[in-house]
Amino acid sequence: MFSRMNEEHMSVFGGSRLLKASRNMEIICDGVKDFRQLYRMRDEAGLQMTKVSVQALQSLVDIYADRSMNEAMAMHKLNLAKADCQELLLDVEDFLHQHHLDQWSPDEDLAKRARALGYMSDRTYQVYRPWIHHSADVAANLLICILHQTTFLLDRIRIAPLRAAG
Repeated sequence: MFSRMNEEHMSVFGGSRLLKASRNMEIICDGVKDFRQLYRMRDEAGLQMTKVSVQALQSLVDIYADRSMNEAMAMHKLNLAKADCQELLLDVEDFLHQHHLDQWSPDEDLAKRARALGYMSDRTYQVYRPWIHHSADVAANLLICILHQTTFLLDRIRIAPLRAAG
């Protein structure tokens, strides 16, 4: 969604942190979709993961799309996206726990390499796809890394200047 929008409009209206967080959410949505299919999460928990990731992305899309949105509503949408990221993070951590898989420590080489992907300027889901397809534990840990990066960005967005720029 966001990769197809006018980036100049987005950077002026939304700021670079919201743009990056939105791209991350788009990647997370694609990752969750593949994760569910590959690792047979066709149960209610898997469906909930998809629903939550799409809700978070939609909240960010709404902030961009509605230039007349007031600050309170924009802040509400931003908080919804943050809460959805936290819920998805718990769901992925639960998956690791239920399948007796290890969660990476921040100092592990794979965790560092996964986080480094987030600094690529022109990244898309295709950059992350091989990781998702590698194994369930790598896929889940990668999603955790992207969710942490996204939450970090969302926590630093200031709505008031964002609204004034529109």
